Amino acid sequence: MLAGIGVAAIGSGFASATVAGQEETVTVTLDNVGISAWEVTGVEGADDVGPTGEENPQLTLQEGVRYTFVNNGGGSHPLAFRASDGETLLSQSDDGSFEGDSETDWVDDGGSVSFTLTSELADEMATYVCTVHGSMTGSIETTQAGPAATVTFSDQSSTGTSVVVDAVELTDGGFVTIHNSNLLDGDAVGSVIGVSEYLGSGSYENVTVELDTPLVEGETLVAMPHRDTDGDEEYTFVESEGGADGPYVVEGDAVIDDADVQVDGAAAVQMSDQMTRGETVIVDFARLDDGGFVTIHDSTLLDGDPLGSVVGVSSYFDGGTYENLNISLDETLTGDDTLIAMPHRDTDGDGEYTFVESEGGADGPYTFDGGAVTNAADVTVLGDATVTISDQETDGTSVVVDSAELDDGGFVTIHDSSLLDGDALGSVVGVSEYLEPGSYEDLEVVFNEELTEDDTLIAMPHRDTNGNQTYDFVEEEGGADGPYFQDGAAVTAQAEVTVLGDATVSFSDQETDGMAVIVDSAELRTAAS
Repeated sequence: MLAGIGVAAIGSGFASATVAGQEETVTVTLDNVGISAWEVTGVEGADDVGPTGEENPQLTLQEGVRYTFVNNGGGSHPLAFRASDGETLLSQSDDGSFEGDSETDWVDDGGSVSFTLTSELADEMATYVCTVHGSMTGSIETTQAGPAATVTFSDQSSTGTSVVVDAVELTDGGFVTIHNSNLLDGDAVGSVIGVSEYLGSGSYENVTVELDTPLVEGETLVAMPHRDTDGDEEYTFVESEGGADGPYVVEGDAVIDDADVQVDGAAAVQMSDQMTRGETVIVDFARLDDGGFVTIHDSTLLDGDPLGSVVGVSSYFDGGTYENLNISLDETLTGDDTLIAMPHRDTDGDGEYTFVESEGGADGPYTFDGGAVTNAADVTVLGDATVTISDQETDGTSVVVDSAELDDGGFVTIHDSSLLDGDALGSVVGVSEYLEPGSYEDLEVVFNEELTEDDTLIAMPHRDTNGNQTYDFVEEEGGADGPYFQDGAAVTAQAEVTVLGDATVSFSDQETDGMAVIVDSAELRTAAS
């Protein structure tokens, strides 16, 4: 095991990541009330240390946290921490029994003191005092460290696409991440190469973690439990650059275990959950040491049908490693399914896949650890969309889309003519509310800002790819809620939209015979010039 991996061992790159999202440092400011009492005037980093404005309040300190006490009482009121029997543990004026302890790391700079509340120190600490004025004494209650975790990760052989963590316990839930050896150089974020699914509080055994970056040779990997600090059950430590979902920490060290992982077996394959038009799927990674094919099986393979389940086959590949393989399906997939990628050998050496034709007599799968090498993915078949919009007049506040059909729900956006110049983001001038899957007619879309000139406007159906029913395409700079596509192009319809001019009328008080009235003047709405 790599002992003591943490802030000091890994370096500043990991230190910032470790502290992020966790209350590892707390500052307490004390002042004197004459010579009769202490008073807490401020606390930073925690909200449960003690009340402000009270004389000699009880303080609650937590194991594993580093505390800084700012002593605004000055040199006339030296601060000390004592045990219940009066033994001095830490002091600004005397020698304390814990001041030489490296884990406590006592620092006294005159105006403030700092220390880490280790479990041993917590067992002894009972009061904080002024060593000059005995009435300035308050009690201290200590609590055990916050959420804890353990992890066990054994040396193992793997095809290189996943590893197995033997055991993990997470008292507050979270994730198990796998880091490569770059972690040892201080790269806590860039070293993450795999993350488990969200794990609730509890103990787990034999947790399989898929690797985002498959191994092609043996390497030392590190398993590290992480918390779900933002509570969204999504691992965002890397995305937030360490600002969320930081690792479990015990007395300044990240909880970890390392393992030597050897790449074994003659093949490996990796396929991610994905959306498809039903004609092709993407295999992220394949290694075929002796060449062959990558087949795609539907979920009937899981029912024991290795022949009838084959729904797609790659071309022949020479021995080597391949990424982002686009494999055509024999028939268009019409419904969502679990698909399984499986590397096959070319056992008869003819460069043609004949496993099905030979009823399994040729071109069988690569195997590892007694079974076929496979990787499964949930594949979602994307629905279609249509949209129509007619030439029309508008007062500049909205436009009407004649019809829209969105099989998977989403939004209808309105773009101005700058879209035709390639500005997909800045051209958005209006967005419908979220639309459930279905068909819509006479859909009014309000402009973000009033349209003042005639223009060519384009209606474009967009998906709700992140599922939050909020249009985020512009805010995410195209990273979410992209348009529906057909034949490689966004689904669109365009119309010439004329902005009407203003209209005025003047109508004075008058007498009438009851048959007619006189309008003084009227200027009718016309097209804006």
